[in-house]
Amino acid sequence: METVPGTIGYAQAADRFIDLSESIRFEKLHELILEFIPTTESDVLDIGSGSGRDAAALARMGHNVTAVEPNSDFIETATRIHPLPNIQWIEDSLPSLSALTTTFDFILCHGVWQHIDHTGRIEALVRISEILNHGGIFAVALRHGPVGNGTHYFQASADETITEAARVGLDLVLNIPNQASALPNKRNVTWTRLAFRRNHADV
Repeated sequence: METVPGTIGYAQAADRFIDLSESIRFEKLHELILEFIPTTESDVLDIGSGSGRDAAALARMGHNVTAVEPNSDFIETATRIHPLPNIQWIEDSLPSLSALTTTFDFILCHGVWQHIDHTGRIEALVRISEILNHGGIFAVALRHGPVGNGTHYFQASADETITEAARVGLDLVLNIPNQASALPNKRNVTWTRLAFRRNHADV
């Protein structure tokens, strides 16, 4: 797989990134969207799975998880520390997600949106609407603040995301801004948590 621009800058800090990611509990980080996660066995997609923390938590809930990550080193580490049989690890990335051939009931995208430019985000939302089942939920976290890991960084706008999502049949069901970072020493970083439900209209 060709180098994905959004992954540039992570290789040098991979070990620390993984350690930090694994130190944060899924239930604490994602408490605002827990109500939208299916309660029965479902097909779930984790975009930008990183260390595999979120994919593993979703798998332990009993879901069939597809974990997409463009960094092969992260996948290698994730499969080692989270060897769960109901996770399928795939090397792929937004906006195309070209390796995916199935659809999902719940899609999680955390810490990824800031690495995609405006055009890529529009393309990504189109693709997400294609692979999200009717009535399914797409949960995305938008990062605001100084650049962190990665050199391919674009400030994310909640208003822009909401507007473009509506164009592809994704109805807003959650919009909570100004959430503090779960990582230490990130006082200048905040997050907006958004969730969308795929409506039944053709787009």
